[in-house]
Order: sequence, then C-alpha cells, then structure tokens
Amino acid sequence: MIFPASVVVLPALVLLTGITVGSNAGGEVTRMIRKKTLAVVVYFLLLLAAAFYLQKNPLPSTASVTPSPTTQARLLPGIIAQDITSLELVQNEDDTLNVSQEGQVIWNVTVGAETRAATAPGKIEQARDELASAMVITALPDGYSLEAVGLAQPQGMINLTTSAGQKFAIKVGIATPTNSGTYVQVNDLAPVVVNSTVIDTAFNLLVEASAPPITTETPAAAVP
Repeated sequence: MIFPASVVVLPALVLLTGITVGSNAGGEVTRMIRKKTLAVVVYFLLLLAAAFYLQKNPLPSTASVTPSPTTQARLLPGIIAQDITSLELVQNEDDTLNVSQEGQVIWNVTVGAETRAATAPGKIEQARDELASAMVITALPDGYSLEAVGLAQPQGMINLTTSAGQKFAIKVGIATPTNSGTYVQVNDLAPVVVNSTVIDTAFNLLVEASAPPITTETPAAAVP
C-alpha cells in the first residue's frame, strides 16, 4: 500500500513537537519519553521514504509478471499435408518403401523394383497428416550429441518431398526416458522431441498401406 505523504508527515510533526516539549521538562522520565518518541519518529520517517520511493517506482502489475504461454513450433513449419506428394520409409538399407502421389487421388507404392497402386491410399494420407501436424515438444540446443539420443545411427527415417520440390529427411532416434516422446532430427537441424505416437502411427500406416493386395483363389468347379 502507498501512503499519502500527508498521512505520514502529520504524525511525524506531532511527535517532533513532543520531543521539543519533553526536552524542556528534564529528568529521567523525560529522557525515556524522548528515546521512545525518537524511535517512533524514525519509524514514520522510514515509512515516508518508502512512500515516496513507491510513488516514483511503482511495483509491476500482476499481469506483467505472469509468464505468457509459449507457442509450440511445428516439426515441419510452413508445410501442410496436401503439400507432401512423396513419402519414403527407410527402416534399414534393405528395407525401403516409397509411396508417391499421382494426380490428386492415386498413390503408388514402390518396394524394391516393384511399383503398384496402393491398396489403402487413405492410410497414406493419414500418415502425411500426422507428420504435417506434428508439434515439437522440446527443442534441444545446437550441437547436442546425436549419439546420446540415438540419431548418430537412426533407427529409421522418413524422407518427404513436397509438390514444390522441398525435401525433408526425418531421422528417428530413441525414445525419451519417460517413453512419451521420441528424439528426431529434420535434415541437419538441431534434434527435437515429438510425441512418440506421431512417429509410430506414421510408420505403421505406411507399412499397412504398402501391403500387397490380398488375392483369393476361386475354388474350382466341381466335376460332375
């Protein structure tokens, strides 16, 4: 609370007057009263100084000292799902599959030297939705050890290409100590943590979408 200067000054003046009267009375009682009165006056003078200081330097309001929530960054800033026209899933050197968009609807799956129409294009679109909307939970500093988070030798990789020719290599590292996140690195940027569900879902959807169609054999007609 800021005290008006008049509220503090008037009691101080009254007490100062008391000191003057007491000093003329003499005797031990008068000296004791003077000491107590002086202490009270010093107290009021300190209040006066504090009041003037707070008037010149008001405390910050609660709104200004309350931290504002931070906005999470996207894993792929500026990219929407419809921009992604090709996804390549690399789990090891000998296990690579690629899905690419032909026109607006058709998705082709390439495994090795074989290319065929995707049997579940909806799952491919779900996978790119997951990746395009992925949010960064934690951004690690530049120069952070890639080996410490499993990115020196990634456990897998998803390579994306957009309709504008942009390329993104999403390297997948190990899980965080709480298993709620996964360390990833986009191109050569600093590692970040994303929700593990995003990566797992994208991997599983791409694998399911690349599965060959199930063929059923027509039973031979019975010989009469």
